Amino acid sequence: QRPYSLSIYIDNRDLLWLSLQDNLIGVIDVRGKPIVKKLVRYPEEIPVSSVREMFRDRSGTMWFASFEDGLAELPKGDWNNSRFRRYTTGDGLPDNHIRALAEDADGRLWIGTRYNGVAIKEHQNFKTLSTAQGLPSNAVRSISPGDSSDMWLGTSLGLLCFDHRTLKVAWRNRELAGQSVVRCRTDGQGRIWALLPDAIT
Repeated sequence: QRPYSLSIYIDNRDLLWLSLQDNLIGVIDVRGKPIVKKLVRYPEEIPVSSVREMFRDRSGTMWFASFEDGLAELPKGDWNNSRFRRYTTGDGLPDNHIRALAEDADGRLWIGTRYNGVAIKEHQNFKTLSTAQGLPSNAVRSISPGDSSDMWLGTSLGLLCFDHRTLKVAWRNRELAGQSVVRCRTDGQGRIWALLPDAIT
C-alpha cells in the first residue's frame, strides 16, 4: 500500500516537498523530468513526525510544522550539509501543535498553532498573539501575508488582519465572525480569499 500525502509544497526553486504517511518527507525536482532528490524518515533524519505544513523563507531555510511535535528548521534547505533544529514549548513556542506558517515583510516567521494562537519568531525568541491581543480564537489554521504590513489570520472563529509592525488588529471580517476559516490567501490584486468548510468567499 502506497503512503498517502499529508501536505504538499512547491518552493521558489521548483522543488516539490511532500509530507507522507509513515513519517516520510520527499523532495522532487520538478524542472524538466521529475527526479526524486531525497527521502527522509522520522526519527532517524527529521526530528518531528506527521508534518502538516512546509515553508521556505527568504533566506532559503525550510520549516516543517508537525501535528504535535513542534517545529523543525533545516538551514538553507540543505539536506547534505545542514542539521535539523527542533523548537518546542521548551524553547518558547506556545504550543507544539503547529498548523500554519508564513513570513512577514520583515522576515519574521509567523507560526499558527492549534490551541494557543500565533507565535512570531524573531531570531531565537518567540512572541505570542492570542485572544488577549484580539484573536477571536486561539485555533489559528491559516496565515497569509497581504499588502505591506498586513498579516491575515484564519481561525476557527473568523478572519482578521494584523499589522505586523504594531502587532495590533487592523481589520476584522464581520461577515465571517464565528465561522471556521480553513484557509485564507491573498491574490495579486490584494483581495483576501477564505475557504470555509462548505464555501469559499
